[in-house]
Amino acid sequence: MTPDQFTAALAVTGADPDSRTSRAARRALVDGLTANAAAREQGLQPAAVYRALRRLGAIASAGCCPTCGRAL
Repeated sequence: MTPDQFTAALAVTGADPDSRTSRAARRALVDGLTANAAAREQGLQPAAVYRALRRLGAIASAGCCPTCGRAL
């Protein structure tokens, strides 16, 4: 996932981009870390990161505008 796609998907969910879960999801989806590694890095349980990845992945696969984050 590109940084722009991640930002757009995050905007659709309304999640705080500065939360630990959002930072871990970015590390996994954009930077290529495993969900477990990203969770450890942020001090989270892996399940929290997996939930975020599932939610963001579903939005990204549906396709959304990189500018406004709305579904296409």
